[in-house]
Amino acid sequence: IDYKDPDFLIQFINEQGKRFLKAAEDDLYGKTVFDVYPSATARELYEHDKEVLSQDKILEMYETIPDPAGIPYYWWCFKFPVKDASGRRYIGTIAVDITEQKFRESRQKAQFTLTHVLAESATLSEAAPKLLQAICEGFGWEYGELWRVDTDSDSLRLKDVWHAPSQGLQEFENASRTVVFSKGLGLPGRVWEN
Repeated sequence: IDYKDPDFLIQFINEQGKRFLKAAEDDLYGKTVFDVYPSATARELYEHDKEVLSQDKILEMYETIPDPAGIPYYWWCFKFPVKDASGRRYIGTIAVDITEQKFRESRQKAQFTLTHVLAESATLSEAAPKLLQAICEGFGWEYGELWRVDTDSDSLRLKDVWHAPSQGLQEFENASRTVVFSKGLGLPGRVWEN
């Protein structure tokens, strides 16, 4: 629960909010969302707050807000205008943490997709690229690799890659394709050996 004044300055935040942000009142009160959150998150929260004041009604929405470590949390929010005795309008927010529910839904969706891919594929080689993509997209990963043992050379080689579109990730994929691990060499080789 929090509320902000008409200038979008934080006037109150409950104990759960302070614990989530790992901040004391002095670090929050009188500040804007731009002082508290990363810029992309702050911009989204600010736009939502402006919408509440402009429409002058209760709005239900979902917001993704990272904790101080950058881990995203998902919130089901009710934002509403509040007037004081003089008619000055504030923005109130009641937010419910639905992060665990979102992760459960993502896991269920990924499991369904994986089952479907396996049922439609005749071989693991045919299924592997689709499985890798389903796993990465289902869990919000930007990059994933599948390594397999090459029995002819007794080495570990990159088999398949999936990644979100990005020049940096393409370069990483290209570099990964040149690497070969023997048993005990590097972290993958040690895992394979054990």
